[in-house]
Amino acid sequence: MSLIITSNIEHEVPENDTSNIFQPFSYSNTLLDTMRIPANSQIALQSAKITKKQELVIGRENNIFGNYFGLPLDGTGSNIESSTSVPFVGALGSNLRRDNNRLADGETKTVTVGDTAAFIQAALQERCYHPSLITDAVKGTGTDTQPQVPVGANVTVTPKYTGKVWDGFQWVFTQQTAITKKTANFNFVDVSQEKTGIFSLVGTNAVKQSADGAGFQVQARNHPISQNDGECIMDWSLANSTANRSSFFCGLTRINTEKEDGITAPNNFDANRGGGTGDNGGGFRNCGGQAFCDICIMRIGSFLRVFQSGTSGESQQLIMNEIIYYGAHNANFPNIYNLQTNAAGDNYEKVKFKLTNEHISIFLIDNAGAEVLLTDNIVSASKGATKNEVTNPTNCAKWALYPHMGARGVDKQITIDYIQHYTSYPDFALPLSEKPEVYDWWIFSESYLNGTRWATAMESRPWNNAASDVVLTPKLLTGADAMDGYDNQIITAPLKGNIGPSSPSRFGLFLNTKPCNTGRTFGMVNLPVSVKEPGINTLIITVLSAQTPIAGSNVSLFVRLNNFTQLSTNARMGTRSKIVGHLPRFDNSGAESGALYFEPNEKTYIDLNNPNELVLNSFDVDVCYDNERFATGLSGKTIIIFHIRDKPK
Repeated sequence: MSLIITSNIEHEVPENDTSNIFQPFSYSNTLLDTMRIPANSQIALQSAKITKKQELVIGRENNIFGNYFGLPLDGTGSNIESSTSVPFVGALGSNLRRDNNRLADGETKTVTVGDTAAFIQAALQERCYHPSLITDAVKGTGTDTQPQVPVGANVTVTPKYTGKVWDGFQWVFTQQTAITKKTANFNFVDVSQEKTGIFSLVGTNAVKQSADGAGFQVQARNHPISQNDGECIMDWSLANSTANRSSFFCGLTRINTEKEDGITAPNNFDANRGGGTGDNGGGFRNCGGQAFCDICIMRIGSFLRVFQSGTSGESQQLIMNEIIYYGAHNANFPNIYNLQTNAAGDNYEKVKFKLTNEHISIFLIDNAGAEVLLTDNIVSASKGATKNEVTNPTNCAKWALYPHMGARGVDKQITIDYIQHYTSYPDFALPLSEKPEVYDWWIFSESYLNGTRWATAMESRPWNNAASDVVLTPKLLTGADAMDGYDNQIITAPLKGNIGPSSPSRFGLFLNTKPCNTGRTFGMVNLPVSVKEPGINTLIITVLSAQTPIAGSNVSLFVRLNNFTQLSTNARMGTRSKIVGHLPRFDNSGAESGALYFEPNEKTYIDLNNPNELVLNSFDVDVCYDNERFATGLSGKTIIIFHIRDKPK
């Protein structure tokens, strides 16, 4: 009878050593003298001492959460109708890039605390859609077309420790403020109906109609306008004229896909509703066929009109609602402005759109460079403007707005003077093998969310409905240029929202967040909506676990002796195995993580199947899961003792 003491050599393992010779879950002990084991012997696990890292078991029961950026939600989401955003719900890990930080459908993983933080961060890299949080890809070197670092978000997730004790996770979201002015090399994309636009480029920042036809309609798909006081100026002086009909429009629009009718618009856009007074939407069809804009100025007949996307009445379909910019509330434009006689009057030539967080302002600029306010929300409301006389707040479906313009008539031309965008935001024209749905929620919604169901509910809120008298004042910027009144929040449980049974927001909010189940995983039990940590810097929002997450592996471990002649059967894998012993979830003291000691009350001996004497020079030991894979959640020192005896007669 013999006791065999084996162990890894803890302090002799270099940090960058990837071999399994000295690892706590796989090691080999070489004997200085040959060991001889008598014929007809048996072996059993005598005891084991291991150090098990704190681990979490991640699976479909505890890996769904929501990331939200906007007006701080209360604990049930009851104030969601005053918000312009929705929770962005998804599973831990990367779900779009399909990289290593990904859980396959239905998969369960036992992972360390550090790996769990990596899974959370990988998910947030694909669930942070506000342009102020997006980071551009780092391009590869040489001829490599793949990004060295993909498009992501300014968010980090790390384990949080008090002293040496792990007690949760820390989320840190950082908004960017740096903007860049783009003046040339625009990626003009034909978005006319059925791609029938007739146009040519003038330089790299202008488009004109090149031959007789139905006009053109293009979108400059490079960068969206920045929410940090970003501006976009378009020159329409060569598109307007004194003719009775001189159709053109300039605006900002989300990126849409072409639909079955050839219209590039949201899939819930109703082309037969909306439009100017007495126009019935006809003006939207004059420049390259049917157009959809999120915000635009447009010449219809002789007059200047302004439109914004939204809903009206009971229908949840998007239309283009007119903004009545003129009247007693606007000293600059007491009457609707006549563009046909523009040259003989104020001689406006350009339009400027300015975006300050949720607030859109539109200015006209004359031939001397002087600008006047055409319409906005806050200033106009202070002068007496009411619903449909002001711009509505932008919303998360319209966080990424790109220049969009069209005209009709040979040689009619529109020029983009410039657009200001976030410096680190990716160029849509240079995707670098990156999927835009990673960083643009509207594109993601059209691709994955059953026809933009959550966006439809959100854009049907009363403040965006022309038939409602509800006016929502847009959020602006803080003194530090952060999104004022916005918080990053983590959603860990379904939000039912005391909103009203007939509200589409109630239905949408509950169904959207219904899968969320990460309260125990994130340390937010009974806290369905996280609360940020107090701080002075409004550009940085920090969220902490409220309690220590429920950690601990619910899986057992097994000891495998590779170079002996014993055989067992692993029915889970359907194969013969070298496993000799079982280490249950809890050790002899009831602990399940940290330093653990296992000693079975009764040893189970396995035949070595050796009719002759065995001669051995080493012991090759693994600690594994029931699928025979290494139990890599071990650290430090591992000591495993075997007992060898003669087989009883």
